[in-house]
Amino acid sequence: MIESEAEYRQRARRWLAANLTPAGSSSHRLGPADGQTESEWVARSRAIQAKLSEGGYAGITLPPELGGAGLDQRYQQIFDEESAGYELPPYFAGARGPTFYLLLACMSDAHQHEHIPAILDGREVWCQLMSEPGAGSDLAGVVTRADRDGDEWVINGQKVWTTDAHFSEYGICLARTDFDVPKHAGLTMFFVSMDTPGVTARPLRQADGSAAFNEVFLDDVRIPAENVLGEVNQGWSTV
Repeated sequence: MIESEAEYRQRARRWLAANLTPAGSSSHRLGPADGQTESEWVARSRAIQAKLSEGGYAGITLPPELGGAGLDQRYQQIFDEESAGYELPPYFAGARGPTFYLLLACMSDAHQHEHIPAILDGREVWCQLMSEPGAGSDLAGVVTRADRDGDEWVINGQKVWTTDAHFSEYGICLARTDFDVPKHAGLTMFFVSMDTPGVTARPLRQADGSAAFNEVFLDDVRIPAENVLGEVNQGWSTV
């Protein structure tokens, strides 16, 4: 029997009061609080995400086989209303960002079963390897290349302004797989483990010492051929 909306609201309200901290000076969704190191902030954010997952509130509208609760959007809205006054994970964690929805739309079922639950419980953070130094605001102008070599793709190039790359487990990467067609037509979206040999993330320190952004170098990075999101040369449709 599906829980009524009123019952769900009351249960969510009780759970939030018992498990999360009211928002205030300690709630910094965009970066560390004063006196808090980045590693402490990331660890705390992951811990809150794990707690949401344990409580059944991390993937409210997702099917149970992916770690979700299998409820409709109205229940998500109720939880959002009730949780507005509490410390929540930053945008990099959990099932709320555009990268997450791209994975749901384009990732194979097998890969979804591997990665979606890990995102929901905070074990995996994903970044976007998209912008490049020479492309400016024209995302279709990327020149990072991916060449097929047997059962692998080999990626070479440089990305910049990549948020949170230095503590992400994975990244989605837009690369050029065909240089002989119009620039929008020769792109493919991949996903890359950030600990793959050849991946180097270098934080770009700002005046206040923070480093949300990174430049990322991809030097002969080999990934399985199955790590394509969508179709080869159809990456523009996933952007």
